[in-house]
Amino acid sequence: MMKKFLTIILVALVFQEASATRVEIDCPCDITNTSQTALSISAGISNIDSTDSGPLRFRLIAHDTPSFFDSAFFTIGTHQLVNTIPTGSKLSTSEFKTGLAIPLTATFYFTLFLEEMQNGNWVRVDSIRMRDKVMLAKEFASSVDNGLDKGSAFYFDGDPTIEVNGEQVTIDLPAIVNDSASYSSERLVVKILQANGPSVFNFQFFINIVSDHFLKNIY
Repeated sequence: MMKKFLTIILVALVFQEASATRVEIDCPCDITNTSQTALSISAGISNIDSTDSGPLRFRLIAHDTPSFFDSAFFTIGTHQLVNTIPTGSKLSTSEFKTGLAIPLTATFYFTLFLEEMQNGNWVRVDSIRMRDKVMLAKEFASSVDNGLDKGSAFYFDGDPTIEVNGEQVTIDLPAIVNDSASYSSERLVVKILQANGPSVFNFQFFINIVSDHFLKNIY
């Protein structure tokens, strides 16, 4: 089975935004895909303001040009932090997992946003961009960006394996994770597809339905 491998060291071009709370990304920072549908964000946060932060989240975007102001961009993954950051304190470098959404195959720059909830809206308070471009490939696997509070929230925490022995198919499924802070899924169905090309968007047909269940949000 072919896999995507993505490792990003975020080392250059830091952008800081004015905000009600002065919170900053602490690096070294690292972005690594942990499965074909998930990525890990490794970073810390400092609150250098005299007030506690509001709710915070990391959002990783991809864009064509060195500055995301000069081109369209899309969100690859989002992770909302469980706790706010008290005044004058730090969140030490930690790992945060989220789904990996890839809408197309191309080469992109990547920028990590730190966003704070302010007056009902997510506002960028800090950001850092990688130095070089990285190739993303959609053909093999991807989480799905389903919009507000659901964007790339669902992912496999590991890669599924399939073994075919005659007429019997054995599937080993890893944990299925819902990373949304507020959204609980409808009924989930795991299906096996066969396609005549590397992408599931090639001609395909269903082989079997494995199982179905509900998946609640994880905090």
